[in-house]
This record gives sequence, structure tokens and C-alpha cells, in this order.
Amino acid sequence: MSKGPGRPTKAYSAKQLEVMGCGKDTTVRRRYSGIKDQAEVRIVENNNTLFYPFRLLTKADQTTVNAYEKQQKQAAKLEELRKEHKKELLALAEQPLDTQEDREFLWDQLAKRTNKQRDKGVQRLKAVMAFEERRHGQGMTEKAAIETTALEFGQHPQTIRNWVKKSKLVGRTDRVTVLASQHVGCTVEAEFTPEAWTYFKRDWLRRVPGGSPPSIAACFRRLENAAKVNGWTVPVKRTVENWIKRHIDPMVVKYRREGMEAVEKCFPAMERNKEMFDVLEAINGDGFEVGLWADFGNGVIGKPTVWSWQDIRSSKVLSWRMDVSENSELIRLATLDLITEWGVPRYIYLDNTRAATSKQISGGVPNRYRFKIKDTDPLGVIPLIGSELKYTLPGHGRSKPVERIHGIGGYLDFAALPVFIGRGTKGRPIPIEEIEEQFRSFVNEINARPDRQGEAVKGKSFDQVFNELYSDAVITKATEKQRKYCMCVAEVVTVSAADASITLKAGAASFGRNRYWHESLTARMGQKVTVRFDPADMHGGVFVETLSGDEICYAEATIKGGFKDAAAAKEVARGMGHLKKIVKQKAEKEGFISAANARAQAVTVPDPEKPKAGKVTRMLTARQTRAEEPLIAVNDDSQGLPPEMEENLQRRIKEIAEARRPVI
Repeated sequence: MSKGPGRPTKAYSAKQLEVMGCGKDTTVRRRYSGIKDQAEVRIVENNNTLFYPFRLLTKADQTTVNAYEKQQKQAAKLEELRKEHKKELLALAEQPLDTQEDREFLWDQLAKRTNKQRDKGVQRLKAVMAFEERRHGQGMTEKAAIETTALEFGQHPQTIRNWVKKSKLVGRTDRVTVLASQHVGCTVEAEFTPEAWTYFKRDWLRRVPGGSPPSIAACFRRLENAAKVNGWTVPVKRTVENWIKRHIDPMVVKYRREGMEAVEKCFPAMERNKEMFDVLEAINGDGFEVGLWADFGNGVIGKPTVWSWQDIRSSKVLSWRMDVSENSELIRLATLDLITEWGVPRYIYLDNTRAATSKQISGGVPNRYRFKIKDTDPLGVIPLIGSELKYTLPGHGRSKPVERIHGIGGYLDFAALPVFIGRGTKGRPIPIEEIEEQFRSFVNEINARPDRQGEAVKGKSFDQVFNELYSDAVITKATEKQRKYCMCVAEVVTVSAADASITLKAGAASFGRNRYWHESLTARMGQKVTVRFDPADMHGGVFVETLSGDEICYAEATIKGGFKDAAAAKEVARGMGHLKKIVKQKAEKEGFISAANARAQAVTVPDPEKPKAGKVTRMLTARQTRAEEPLIAVNDDSQGLPPEMEENLQRRIKEIAEARRPVI
């Protein structure tokens, strides 16, 4: 650019040349250091800055500067074009419908469309937006933008043009309502007599106790027979099926045909994070009936029930016991194995079944809602070992993870083991010892099974997760007293007020009940106590505690022998003598005094001091006095009355006495 009148010289500083791509500013200064005297000096940010004329630049720098300026001019032109169309775009986007009611109507119509029709509206809206971006954003001509968009979406150009034209009728936020497919298909419903429809619904929407709900085919056959009698108009079975889908809520169908449990399964379960627990911090247990007939060896043949305690964190089965039914003894012994081998858990999750909430297991726990709660109920095993009981919903594996082990891949597969082929029926029962041995191996395999997919195990086995965390966990080991609580059964009895013995209902036979005695019980005669005993050894001793759980003594069973049994008689006499000796020793500790010492230490009590007489005594009646007795009315130890007053007083008293004297 040549220098003309009033036109500035085309020159660039080192910084500007760096931005244009001619190299760093220091390199540019060294490159043009020889023409510093020909450069222009301008003030930039209060500094003298050299500007090198374009004509003095090298050919390479001139080419770079020209390319940069050309690019900048094109960008400025495009930006100016965008600004020109921006107002048009804004006006198009803000173009409202006439009223809010029109918008509501359009969206209501869209809600009535099928999902397929709404998806078509979304795809058409994308095509319109792509056209506007090419036309107004990239500056393409309308024809080029239409053809390019049609090629991209696989449509005819006229189709794209129609969509664009239709979208201009409403604002940007309402475009999808007019672009969605308006085809509604056949809207005429088949004729269906209302009484017939009601008849069908009542027949189909019902449960069958102990069986499956009625099928549509069976209900439709009964509907056709009723329609012939009543003259109803009934469509074909396929149409009836469509009416069910359109006019009856699916949840109502589940409730009426399958019950509320089916409705509950449709609600997403809460995702429980097992990693919040440490191993053995929380356990859960439940019973499972094994699908095999077992011989218990005492004439009893039945399907055994196994009770399992499972660790929640690792899902490992920690202990189990098997019995003829689910009972408190089964749970108590499984708990004994748990605390003996592993430790005492902090939380125990159970459902509210009769065995789990019996007084032997959870007595003293609030909100059991099982059996009649009394103040004298003994504390159960769970509160005595110091665990906190939590209740869950029966039959809900989502609230008790142990129920998931009962399903496929768990206990449900036990009865199908090859070793039981041809056996396990009522006619060919399996010895319970063999079932327990096989079940022990089966549980070990479940715990050691690799590649578990649960979130808490992450590809490991239950054993691996438990062993890794058990060594670092804070484990509460069971004490001997806690083990005693699990070994023994509790019963509340009243100490005999006659001989301080206690009698248990448990183990009673035709010849009588088991009685126990200890000298410490003499201080609690007539009081209620808690007795803990081993049901397998009723002739041994029992632990006696207060109702609050304080230990009193260990009472031995009383001796039972024949009338001529001298050894038993001697044993009873020896026990009686021991009791007398103990009582005498306790009495001596309290101290006693002999008769001589009592006489010597007797204290003589002096006669009481005679009180002084009052100034005026009460008047005696005629019945209390006699004529021959003198009347004394005044007694004054200080000063007497004047003689004349004394004489008048005595005379008056005599007159009153004579007047009241009875006539004989």
C-alpha cells in the first residue's frame, strides 16, 4: 500500500507479526535490526514501539501477512452476515401462538400420539434445526441448505422445505407439536355392550384361592354364552384383549389377579450398601425347609428345617443347625455355634416369625408383637449376648439377603444332588446324619464358590471377602456367660414359700416335676426368679437369676429316692444338717446375748415425775360422787380465794350436787 495523502503507512510491530505467524517477536526484531532507522516510532501503552513498513518486509513475511489479513476479512464478513440474520432468527424463535390455549391444545394432541409418532416429530425437528444452522449460521443459500439437509436425512428436498414452512407457524419451543405425525389411524371402536364388558371384567379380574387366575380364553367363552342369553353385542377375543390394554390399569390387573405382593414387586427395591458394615457387625438369619424326607432315628420321619446365620457384609453362611421343624431350640443352638466360632454380632436382622420372636430368643426386646408380653418375661438370647435386634418383612429377600441363598444356586439345589437320587421320599427317607453331612459340604461349596458378581464381593468368593476383612475387624468374642445363655433355656418360676425349692415345668413326667434347691433361695421365698437350664440335662443343676438378669446361685437337683433307700435318706439328712449349720453360722455373725448378760445389762426405768395439779379440776357428776364423799372443786397451790368467795363457791357446789342426786 503506497502512502497517500491522509492515509497512514501500512506498518506492523514485532508483536503483530508474531500474531500473524511470522515468528516470535524477538526473532522478528533481530531479522529487521538493519532497518531500524527506516521504521516508524509510535507510542503504544506509553512506550516507543517500532513499526516496520510492509514494503520493507521479506517476501515470506509479506505472504504470511496477506494470508492472515484475507482470513480476517472473511471472518469479519461472515460475522456481519450472522448479525444480519440474527434478528430474523430471534424473531422466528419468539413468534408465539395467538393464545396460551392454542399451545395447550397442541401439546394435548401430541400427548395422544404414539411413541413412534412423537419420535418422528423429534427427527423432523432435528432436520429443521440443521437447515437453519446451514442457512443462517454458515451463510449458505436456501437452496444449498435445503439440498444438503435432505441428503443428510435421506429425504426429498421438498419434504425438508415443507417441514421448514410448517415449523414457522409456531415458536421454537412448540415446533415438535406440529412436526409430529398427524396420522391417527382408525378411530372407530368395535361395539361392546357395557353390561358385557362389566361381566367380562368381573370374571377376569379375580383371584382363585390356591390356583392360577382365569385365562382370557376361558373368560371369553363364558362371556359368549352369557351374551347369547342376554342379547349382548361382543367383539372378537382379540378386540377384548386390546380393550384390556387400553382401558384397565396394568397395576389394577396385578392387584386383582395376583394380589398386593405382585404390586409391591413393581416398586424398585432400595439398593442397600453392604459395605457400610464390617464383617460380623451385622448378620441375618432365616429358616429353610429341605425338600427331602429324613429319618430322625426316634420314629419321626419328616422334612428337616435348617436355620442359617449369614454375614451381611460378605454374604458368608457362618453357622447353621438342622431340626425337624423351625423352633427356638434350633435358633438357640445355631446362635451358640455362631458366637463360639466367630464372635458376637452387633446387629441381628430377623423377620417376625413365631420361632424367631419367641421369648427364648428375643424376650425383653420391645416391639416384638408376638405372644403376650409380661413384665416377668425372661430376657431372651439376643438381648443377653448384647446384640441389637432389627425386624424385617417375612418372605422378602430384598430386606433379608439370606433368603437369596434359599433360591436357585443355593439351598434350592441341595435336594437335587446326585447322592440323593432315588432316595429322600417318604417311603425311602435318608438318615438325618447323612443329610447334615452332605449339607455341611454343600454350604462350604457355596461359601467358596468363586467369581461372585455382587457389588460387595466384586468377583471374589464369600470366604475370600470374609477372611480378608475378619483379620482387621473389631470382633467381640463371646464370654463363658454368654455361651451359657445360648446353651440354656429360661423359665420364670416362683420360689416355694414353704421350703425355698423351685419346680420347673420343662421336663415334667408322669411321676412328677424336676425340683431344685440352694440355700441362697431361702432369702427369696415367694419371689419370682429366672431359671436357666440345659434341656438335654434336666437332672443336672440350673442357674438361678433375678428377673433383671443378676445371678443368684447354681441350684442342684433335689434328691429323689425310695422309702427304704438308706443312702438317699442319709444324703437328705446330711443336706439338712448342712443347712442348719449354715443358718447357725449366719446367726452368730449377727450376734446374740445370754440370759445372764441380759439381766446384767437391764436398764431400770424410774417412776415418772408426778405432774402438778391444775387450778380448776373438772366437775364430777352425780354418778361419780357419793353424798358422803367430800366435794373438792378448787385446788390452788399458790393462793386461796377470799373467805367469802370460798364459802359461796362451796355452797353453790353442794346445791348443784343435791339437785342432781338421784331419788331413791
